Amino acid sequence: RAAALLLVLALALCAAPEAFAADEYGLGEAWTVDGVMSLRILKVTETKERSPYSTRGPAAVYIVDYAYTNLAPPEEMTDLFVTIDDRIVDSAGAAGYSYPGDYALHPLNTPSGATCHAQTCIGVDHAGPFEIHVLPDEGQPAVFRIDPAAPQPEIAVVPEGTKAEPFEGAFPLGEAWVVDGQWSLTVTGITETEERDPKSLRDPAAVYVVDYTYTNLGFTSPYSKGVYLTVDDCVVDSAGVMGCSYPGIVTTHPPEVPVGSRGTAQACVGVDHPGNVQLVVTAKDGNGVVQRAVFLLETVPGEGEIRPEIKDLLDGFEACVEEYAAFKKRFVRADTMEMEELAEQYEIIAQKFVGYAKKVAEIDTKELSPAELEYYKEVGRRCNEKMNDTPLE
Repeated sequence: RAAALLLVLALALCAAPEAFAADEYGLGEAWTVDGVMSLRILKVTETKERSPYSTRGPAAVYIVDYAYTNLAPPEEMTDLFVTIDDRIVDSAGAAGYSYPGDYALHPLNTPSGATCHAQTCIGVDHAGPFEIHVLPDEGQPAVFRIDPAAPQPEIAVVPEGTKAEPFEGAFPLGEAWVVDGQWSLTVTGITETEERDPKSLRDPAAVYVVDYTYTNLGFTSPYSKGVYLTVDDCVVDSAGVMGCSYPGIVTTHPPEVPVGSRGTAQACVGVDHPGNVQLVVTAKDGNGVVQRAVFLLETVPGEGEIRPEIKDLLDGFEACVEEYAAFKKRFVRADTMEMEELAEQYEIIAQKFVGYAKKVAEIDTKELSPAELEYYKEVGRRCNEKMNDTPLE
């Protein structure tokens, strides 16, 4: 049974901070509670924007970027949710407060092993250095001392090159998660899209449309007409950082599926690190029991794998080159009457060649697996040989 740990980290009003001994941290320094979490403040940005809906008149408003990692044992299936705007102390020792500002990254329920990059907005009545006090349920208290005017180095959410390990028991693309007597859920496809929502505050590095199907195997509830499943509530990217549900264009929304029927749907997710995506799906069955599964969607092939779409494109290009080269030999050696007969056919072949050549040129070789890159080079060598063997006059 999946348990959700709502860890709202208290950041002290600190009318009497000396009442406890707290470890001190600065920007980028990690405060760790063994077996629970690790927390860092990444940067602080002052904003001049003020909310017309707030009755507070802060002297300064700051957007605070922070990152937390769930260190709970994976078998506990305990999610972590962290906020850091509860207890702030400003430069005059007065209490700061949460402020209704605009920011893109909200804290998310984060599964074990994953990291969430979040933001919060705080207001203070006295501008300048401030403190964030952390009072955990267990473990050593901490205080983060922040000076917004000090130089702020670029601090990565996770180290460059970090690769997330697949969660245990993850279902691959096309394999069904079956909850006996309740439902069967299968993720059938994942496609990257260049579409972006101009109204979204988020700017993900990659956006994917996920296709999935689910069948009602007996789920009933007095609160719905059937089983209703979403797959975009908990997204983990290739670096182990939380992604998000993204307001992209989908053609089919998840329906309420009655017993014995099947529904198809799409979801749109955004990630900061392109590549393989893991979806953690949690839902209550008809008995009120929480069920959970993980889907591993591989958008980057393994070292020895060649994706069918890459092979089909390269094979099609090579076949087109052979056809183009053979036809060109015949064309350039034809007499005037035969050239006129072949001209229309030649134009069709030439357009086909140009179309394939454009698609091949758009391949990003940095995203190819070693096997794909080697096959790409082999096809290129064979095509060059075929073209060089073609007389031009």
